[in-house]
Amino acid sequence: MTNITEQIIKNMSDGMSLNEIKDVLNLPDKMFLDCLKQVRSSYQNFQKKVLDNGTVFYLPKEPQLDLNPNRIELVSTKDTFRAIFISDIHCGNKKDTLELLDTVYEHAIAKGINIIINTGDVIENVYCLPPSKLKQKTIEGQVKRLIRTHPYSPSITNLILYGNHDHKALTEHGIDVASWIEYERYDMMNLSYGEAIIKIRNDEIALQHNLTNRHHTPLPVGPKIIFKGHSHKMKYDLKKGQTVINVPALSDAAPESYEYPHQKGFLDVEITFKDDDEFDKVYIKHFILNPKSGRSKKFNNIEDSIKKACTA
Repeated sequence: MTNITEQIIKNMSDGMSLNEIKDVLNLPDKMFLDCLKQVRSSYQNFQKKVLDNGTVFYLPKEPQLDLNPNRIELVSTKDTFRAIFISDIHCGNKKDTLELLDTVYEHAIAKGINIIINTGDVIENVYCLPPSKLKQKTIEGQVKRLIRTHPYSPSITNLILYGNHDHKALTEHGIDVASWIEYERYDMMNLSYGEAIIKIRNDEIALQHNLTNRHHTPLPVGPKIIFKGHSHKMKYDLKKGQTVINVPALSDAAPESYEYPHQKGFLDVEITFKDDDEFDKVYIKHFILNPKSGRSKKFNNIEDSIKKACTA
């Protein structure tokens, strides 16, 4: 272990964020990432902590804590919680539109949003399409392209739930896409496959992405608001006191069964809190992106106050 990696471990133990450590050591991004890889490979005794301003900490583990990777606490530092939700970018499909990630980042930076939550299917995989429909013919090529082309900003952290296309790489080819991406990009944090819970103050949201093609996967028990990938279409439903919000795809890839094209885009979500720090209202703006220019023209702006879910 080098002197730099030893200093990184000490700074982590002292409670410094990753960006603070990089700045104090005056390291370029690539050198810091290489050193951080060494830390994570040889010294795994850390847990992750994320603030809603995009700050990431690796802190010494406490043995009594539940470190299940599909549960994470997002520490709220502001009066409201705000994040962008994206889904189904399907890197490697000939109809992927990774350039739209630049538009998402432009919107996030302009609005002071530091968290992007991705609800799955970051790669296309190779199991359901003939090679002629793929930009990258291998899973490895798709992951490498995503790591290489996905935007980076020191002020933005991505929380990623992985979907059925990603999961097939693990179950059928032994490639853990989620761990690989997080290993290469510390700003793209792994929330596991299929389902995750994010605690925000005294409340929770759930994320879900079917790991099979079934349309009726049981909903997570507990959280009143659930954001789902997989369907590629934006809609929301009230189901037994829970609000289910389907996150639109950020690509032109779509199931062949769809008669009409879906409207690709992203959600800008803001949550307000009651005095007891439980959720009060949820405001959703749905941005539909211009299919021709790929710029952030806003064709539709849906702003909803979802009261039933927050008061159930």
